[in-house]
Amino acid sequence: MLGREYGYRRPHYEFVLPHAQAGFVSNRSRGITLENHEVIGAYNPVPNRFYEESYFSTYVESNCTQIDLIHLTEKTYEPLIKGHAILPLTNPGSIKRLRDMGFKVVDFIDYSFDQVDSVDERFQLVQQEFLKLLDADLDWLYKQNQQIFEHNRSEEHTSELQSHHDLVCR
Repeated sequence: MLGREYGYRRPHYEFVLPHAQAGFVSNRSRGITLENHEVIGAYNPVPNRFYEESYFSTYVESNCTQIDLIHLTEKTYEPLIKGHAILPLTNPGSIKRLRDMGFKVVDFIDYSFDQVDSVDERFQLVQQEFLKLLDADLDWLYKQNQQIFEHNRSEEHTSELQSHHDLVCR
């Protein structure tokens, strides 16, 4: 989890935290970072080794409570282009938007929450999927979905995102 603890970020962090021994957890608001770096600025890329030593990223996107917009940030794009499956709490329609952009998502995560307007219901569905993933053979599933991860890592996506970033930052 990157960013400030607000909205659903604190409850999601507290839900995930008891399972932290199985992965990596960060919380900038509490000064908990992956490599014990001082918390400075708005965004710091996650070192590649954390993606290489884990299978999926779960997080809460900014503005996830709004149903009239899709707000995707580095919290979504970074894990996709670094070879992770994603389990985001985000606005309805976000997974569809990613697919429309050419990204692929794994079939071992039930993304039906992407069609649910109620943020409370989406939150519960994301939590259910998280628990399901903890019981799955992630090594086997990751190997079975290697084509998806390679596709999302492609230069096409990184170039497209860099172009988008350049336009937004001007």
